[in-house]
Amino acid sequence: MKPPAGKRGLGRHALLVAAAATAFLAGLGVTAFVLLDEEPAGRTSTAAPDLAGVKPVFPAVADPHPKPVQLTEPPEACGVKPGTLEDLVPRAGQSEPSGTLPGCRWRSDIPMSEWGRRKLLLGGLYVTFQSVEDLRGDATPSAAEAISLMSLAREDTNASWEEVTGLGEEALVDFEDEGIGAVLLARVGAVLITVGYSGDLKPKGPGAIYSTDKLDEQPAVEGALRAARDVVAAVGGAVGEVGIGAPAGTPVTPAGPRDPCTFAAPATLERLAVRSEPLPIGVSDVADGAAGSICLRDGMPRLQIRTGVMNAEVGSDAATLAHRAYLERYHHAREGMDVDTLDRPSLRFRTLSGLGDEAFVSTYTAYSQMDAGGSAQCAVIYFRLRHSLTEITYCADVPEEAAWAAATLVASDAAAALAK
Repeated sequence: MKPPAGKRGLGRHALLVAAAATAFLAGLGVTAFVLLDEEPAGRTSTAAPDLAGVKPVFPAVADPHPKPVQLTEPPEACGVKPGTLEDLVPRAGQSEPSGTLPGCRWRSDIPMSEWGRRKLLLGGLYVTFQSVEDLRGDATPSAAEAISLMSLAREDTNASWEEVTGLGEEALVDFEDEGIGAVLLARVGAVLITVGYSGDLKPKGPGAIYSTDKLDEQPAVEGALRAARDVVAAVGGAVGEVGIGAPAGTPVTPAGPRDPCTFAAPATLERLAVRSEPLPIGVSDVADGAAGSICLRDGMPRLQIRTGVMNAEVGSDAATLAHRAYLERYHHAREGMDVDTLDRPSLRFRTLSGLGDEAFVSTYTAYSQMDAGGSAQCAVIYFRLRHSLTEITYCADVPEEAAWAAATLVASDAAAALAK
């Protein structure tokens, strides 16, 4: 897991903290600001949508992701169990502050007079917590921002992270043999946990005072994993069968981006009173790293479809990358960071069933950038189908449930087109 020689940059915490503002701006406002930028010349409004009695095609289900809890202070002993601490850090000294972030730090306190009598492990363990906020100034815990920071950590070329399964909502581990040892990052909701473990091995005999072997990769990583199990459980995270390496993804048929202007059937467009000509845009911001395009049908009602596909990277299959991108967007939308501040009070968020592999809808009344005193009801559906991601936004002068139902009609057409 050691990175190439000479590549030593920011520390783990500095990387996460410094990247927070960038990650936040990258995820903000994509729906409201693109769709409702300003009224176009020649706005169309020739007919009302035919949505009387229409119910959403895809029903709402219970939110499968727990709401993030703000961690106000670390648990006692940072959650590390006494037996774990004694095994990893024999005769640990008094816990010390971990640095700028809340946490704990221990080091074996074995006097030199005992070195050489027997083989000794002088262990070092630290734990830190970063409760990530959404940068809106109201100290709201943000799972979306925490996910963004985990994504940035994966992109750090100064580390060689490996995926860890069964530990919190996501976790990574790295090992550097230049005295740093094993470093593990885990996310539980909006809380980022860092666990670092290393050790010096002192041999038995008269030369012990001058001889030191660093703890090898396997015992160092196993020690970090053991401590992390305790810590994650202590803050309410899930702990299962912990393993290293990305889980086997579901094989997907390689397919390039599709044209979103072909997704909505003509009958659907007619029913929704979308009469404007499509404006294709050859790039897509449906997700960071996705290749695709946008189809905008301007006017009022207004329909926009963004789509894109993720390409596999080393160590990750395309469907896994798409799931991570979906999850980040899911939390951004649930936290209200994808709509303008003026529109946010009317936001309603729901998880949908039966659409692709995972899907959600958010609805809001768009007051910003509209005609003086005017508004429109908007519904945004975002769904993943294998390695493709699609966002559908429909805005019209209709009730909230009608906008939701209209967006599901287009989503049904889009899912059918993508499945071919």
